[in-house]
Amino acid sequence: MEAERFLAQGRSAHETQHPLGPADGLLYTVSSERKYAERARQVLLEAPYYDNYYAILILKQIEKSGVLTSEDLKIIDQKILDKAEQDVQSWAEWGTMNHCTDIVNTLTAVMQRFPRHPDFPRWQQKRDVNLSANIGLWSIEDSQNYIPPWLKP
Repeated sequence: MEAERFLAQGRSAHETQHPLGPADGLLYTVSSERKYAERARQVLLEAPYYDNYYAILILKQIEKSGVLTSEDLKIIDQKILDKAEQDVQSWAEWGTMNHCTDIVNTLTAVMQRFPRHPDFPRWQQKRDVNLSANIGLWSIEDSQNYIPPWLKP
C-alpha cells in the first residue's frame, strides 16, 4: 500500500510528529485497522500540541476504535486545554493572517470539544477578536500563503 510506504518513510526520526497523526487517523477511518488507531493514539499522547485542530481531528478519527483508555483521554484533554490557554494568551506577532486564523480554528475545535467548560467564554472572546482582526483584510499577495488555514474546517 502506497500510504503505508509513505508513513514508514516519515517515521524514522520524528516518530510522533503531528503530520503523521492525521494520516494514521485517516487510515484508521478508511481501513478500520487497529494498528493505525494505535499509532494515532501514540501521537496524541506523546507529540507536542502545536495545533489543537489536528489533535482534536485525530481524536475524533479514533475515539471509537477502542484504543483510548479513560486515562489516555484525561491526558489528551489536559494537553488540549493547556494549548487552548496558550492560544488565549498569545497574540500574532506578524500580522493578522495565518497565525490569527490558526487560533480561530483551534479555539473553535476546543469549544466544540468542551462546550460546557468554564473557560468557554474566554475562548469565544479570543476567537472572535482574532476573527474580526482577520476576515476581509487580506491582499491578493497574501492569498497563496494564507488561504490554506481557512481550508482546515
